[in-house]
Amino acid sequence: MCSSMEDILAIVICDKDGVILLKATRPNFPEHALEPAFTASFILTSDQMMKAGFGKTTQIISASGQYCTIQWGVASLFLTLFATQNANMGMMIDIGKDLHSYVQNVSDSCDSCR
Repeated sequence: MCSSMEDILAIVICDKDGVILLKATRPNFPEHALEPAFTASFILTSDQMMKAGFGKTTQIISASGQYCTIQWGVASLFLTLFATQNANMGMMIDIGKDLHSYVQNVSDSCDSCR
């Protein structure tokens, strides 16, 4: 578990527009990876998957260059884990699932402020 934690480069919670509400990043993680265009990509990809007939998408795993990402829709928010290319994706999925209840609490708090 410790090595999988070392592989995590960033944890981000954002809204449907890709606006980051909470983030935790390693010092060397590039800020450009947190652009709203990327953080909102789950919504766009999920929408396209539904239109293509694949049903509702609950998580998306992608890899490019030196990073792997896993994105989940949790209530009205979106959780993204950025990891190294060598990360154990099974462990990353488990960590993300462990974070779901916390993201749900943040979502509930945001909804109560509206």
